[in-house]
Amino acid sequence: MQQPLECFTFTGRFPVFRNRISSMIYVSPSRDSSLMQLKVRALWDMGASHTLISKSLADRLDVERSPSTSRLRTALGFETNVPEGEAWITIVLGSFPVKMKVKVTDNVCSDKDIDIVLGLDFIAKGDFLLSTDAGQLMFSFCYPSGFPIDFHEALTNLNIPHAHFEDENADGDLASAIRNGESLKMNYKP
Repeated sequence: MQQPLECFTFTGRFPVFRNRISSMIYVSPSRDSSLMQLKVRALWDMGASHTLISKSLADRLDVERSPSTSRLRTALGFETNVPEGEAWITIVLGSFPVKMKVKVTDNVCSDKDIDIVLGLDFIAKGDFLLSTDAGQLMFSFCYPSGFPIDFHEALTNLNIPHAHFEDENADGDLASAIRNGESLKMNYKP
C-alpha cells in the first residue's frame, strides 16, 4: 500500500495594488529547528536568484556567519557586495525543515517590515503558482515539488480551445538573449 503524500501548502490573496507578495513564515537556526523558531515576514521574489536575510534577523537567530566575497546583481544591473556574509538557517514549512544557505545583508529590501527575501533558490524547491481572482493576486506554494501546473496541458485535457505559444528560449538564458539582441522565436500552436 502506498504511503499518503505529505506536503506543506500555502495560499494567500493580495490586493493587486500592494505590488508585493509577502507572508509570515517560521525560521530557525539550522543547528536545531526545534529549539527556536521566529515568525517573520517574507517577501516572495521571483526576480531574486538568492534568498537574503537581514542582519537583524541573523542576530536574533544567533547564526554563525561566514565571510563572503559574493557579489549580487540587482534587477537594475548594479552589482553589490554581501557585506554581512553567509549563514545557514532553516525555513520551517509545517513539519518540513528546509535548510538554506542564505546571504546576510543590512537590509533585504526597502520595506522595513520584511526580514527575509525568498529567492528562486528557495522557491524552486516547491511548486509556485500566481493567478488572479476577483481583482486580487492569488499565490499558492506547495513543498516539496510534485504538482507542476501546465495550463496548456490542463486546458487540452478539458477540451477547452486556446492558443498556445512555446518559448524556445526557456532555458534560463532569455534575459541574456534579449541583452545580446538575439532574435527570439515563439511557436504558435492553435
